Amino acid sequence: MDKKTAEQTKAKLAELLMLGRAYRFFPIVGIQRPDAAYFAGARDNFQCCLALGNLSCEGRRMLFPDDFAESITQCNKREGHLYIDGVGIEKIRIAEVQSMDALDEAIQEAMSRWCWAGRAAKQRESRRTARRRRRLNLIFYEH
Repeated sequence: MDKKTAEQTKAKLAELLMLGRAYRFFPIVGIQRPDAAYFAGARDNFQCCLALGNLSCEGRRMLFPDDFAESITQCNKREGHLYIDGVGIEKIRIAEVQSMDALDEAIQEAMSRWCWAGRAAKQRESRRTARRRRRLNLIFYEH
């Protein structure tokens, strides 16, 4: 990817992060090195950060807010830290996956429920918008 395209992509990701809460859109980003340069200054707009394994001091400062970076402890296998904005930070342990097929099915089911819920919300919103338009048309025609 050339430099110009990379910068444009970083700017778009930063905009998604900054507007995500307002539009109820929360990007999931997986990255090996959590450098703020990848997010064009929007690093603080992540509502949830998960770090698995042991981070360097620099990695902790890049990923977690300053208030919590020093409270990170050493992790064993399948352990990490989860930070949720407004809640705080917790040490977590990831369960070992016994069946990848079962995990895939569970993810697909959850995503289909989420997608269906999103479509239902959009349909409700479009019905509300249509009712508002009808009301506005009635008001317009009455005057």
